[in-house]
Amino acid sequence: MTKTFVKARKASGVNFSNNPPTFHEIRSLAGRLYKNEHGEVFAQKLLGHTSANTTKLYLDERDDKAYMML
Repeated sequence: MTKTFVKARKASGVNFSNNPPTFHEIRSLAGRLYKNEHGEVFAQKLLGHTSANTTKLYLDERDDKAYMML
């Protein structure tokens, strides 16, 4: 999945910084945003996790720093 994402990111023509976001970083951000709006159970279903513990790993708060891609 990551290799396909990198190809699509390069083909998009968007000029990213020297450290562009990875697929998993964007997926984690989406999970956190959905958790904030709809709760952990919804985010767990969205991410396709069967274990709440796995979801909690994705939904960590990144040391209380929020990074938003616009």
